Amino acid sequence: MSICAYSKRLSSPFQGLVHIISEPRVRALSLNAKDWELQFLVESMRDNVPLRRYARVAGWIKSEGLMPFPVPPEIDAKQLEPALQRLSAALENQLIPLAMEDKFELWLLEEQSLQPLALLKTCHHLDEITPAPKRPRWQAVAANQLKIENTQTEQQQGLPPISARVQGWVRKCAGQNPKACWFQRQADGSGQSLTGDRQLSTNAFPELMLREDWQDTDATSLCQRYLNRLAPRLLTLQKLSRTCRLRLENASKDYALEVEANYHLFPEVVDKDGINALLVEAQLRRAHSAI
Repeated sequence: MSICAYSKRLSSPFQGLVHIISEPRVRALSLNAKDWELQFLVESMRDNVPLRRYARVAGWIKSEGLMPFPVPPEIDAKQLEPALQRLSAALENQLIPLAMEDKFELWLLEEQSLQPLALLKTCHHLDEITPAPKRPRWQAVAANQLKIENTQTEQQQGLPPISARVQGWVRKCAGQNPKACWFQRQADGSGQSLTGDRQLSTNAFPELMLREDWQDTDATSLCQRYLNRLAPRLLTLQKLSRTCRLRLENASKDYALEVEANYHLFPEVVDKDGINALLVEAQLRRAHSAI
């Protein structure tokens, strides 16, 4: 039986990549490609309406292997066992990172130009696509989950966290009646709207999933500070230009522990000496904290 393996972005707010290894009725999911949750597809009927949901059936980590959970009564154990064994074998032999194959992208659009402004959602399969929401909203990573220090001047002025201000700028740029559009990205980076009426070049899509070329210098600075703080996470993205990747590597210099946590998911490293220095720093800091 064919097994599919890929990764996709978790956007709005951006949480990194989710890694997926699946066959028709069972799948394994992981945010770090180390700790996996295995799920089995349960199909049922309610009021003559077919229902589909995934139930948690096992965990998997390389050092322990398969760790089955109690089987829900609606799952046939005879069907489950061979599926789990196949997926466990695939996990054992899978090379990480998995290819990022979420080519269908839902973008919030800028009010005037209707150009891509911020990425809302991605899909791997066409049948996963849902209609664009009537009032789409982009979310930044919350301030309590992503610490970005305000400057002393910003603190004196009592300004909100940077994440909140970036989110406000995006909302303002999207306008009073925000719109979103699904695009299918091509191998060359260009995108075709699923409605078939728009074809955009690669440059129309922000490389880091959020527009940076604001006309307002304050907005541009805020956006860049926000993205730079996300750098250790953004370095897990694939198909970045070397210039952009080097920028993110440089922006990661104050976050050695986060670089270490994500390093196995980096598809490429430009400044190998710089990243290796951060990995050594992370090891030293962990050793010091254990004393």
